[in-house]
Amino acid sequence: MFVTLNDLFFVSLLTGVAYIVWLHINMSRIARNSARRYCEKMDVQFLDQNVILKRISIKRSSHSLFAFQRQYNFEFSSVGDSRYKGVITLTGNRVESIELPPFKMI
Repeated sequence: MFVTLNDLFFVSLLTGVAYIVWLHINMSRIARNSARRYCEKMDVQFLDQNVILKRISIKRSSHSLFAFQRQYNFEFSSVGDSRYKGVITLTGNRVESIELPPFKMI
């Protein structure tokens, strides 16, 4: 059985797609865990236990020439009657910022 150039191309393409999917899942997990910990620290409830990818862009990084910057939205509640949207920004695999809008306290 001979391996053709087309076979190598498709295996390489499939491997690249699998790597990108794995990377996206890993970054989403980092964002979700960071948002959950931040909500615990701020004494608010992290709702739905998920984050939603809002934007991907390329940014100059201090650790490398460039890095992907991902921005995720998540929802939280302060007293249980209202949902608020927070934003977490990752540059590469590092959390750059977590922002919560003003919310009411008891």
